[in-house]
Amino acid sequence: MTLDTLGNYFPDHFDGKPLNPEGTVPDVLPFQFTNGTCTFQFDSEYVHILNKSDGDEEGVRWSEPLSAYADVRHWVIVQKLPKVSLNRGMLSRLLGFKVKRMSVDMGHRQAVVALAHKKESWMSIILFSRELEKEEPDELIEEIAGKYRALLNFN
Repeated sequence: MTLDTLGNYFPDHFDGKPLNPEGTVPDVLPFQFTNGTCTFQFDSEYVHILNKSDGDEEGVRWSEPLSAYADVRHWVIVQKLPKVSLNRGMLSRLLGFKVKRMSVDMGHRQAVVALAHKKESWMSIILFSRELEKEEPDELIEEIAGKYRALLNFN
């Protein structure tokens, strides 16, 4: 999955940093957590958001109804790393130069679970994010997403 194919719901602000790497999902509402400069409080009807930028003591507060969100979604992103290889083909030997070819090596896999906003991807809220181990199955991420779906009544 690449950034081009993640869809309109993928959080624009995803920075690759781990968030709730243990995958702990609260048992009941309400719950609260902080990601960067934002604090999110969830209850049965709303997400209450406090965004404090640097030097702003009060910040900006607003509430978004849970009905404005499409679902709890999950993605597994694979980082692509460029690799340069040198090819000494017949033409290059005749002309005396090396030809570079680009290939791609697969990097680490990053799992993301987010509450996906229906209209604005920048309003999607990341609930879980961490790098996956090489042999770790993607099904574990679906399990975490399923627990959040049940908690927020998106079943």
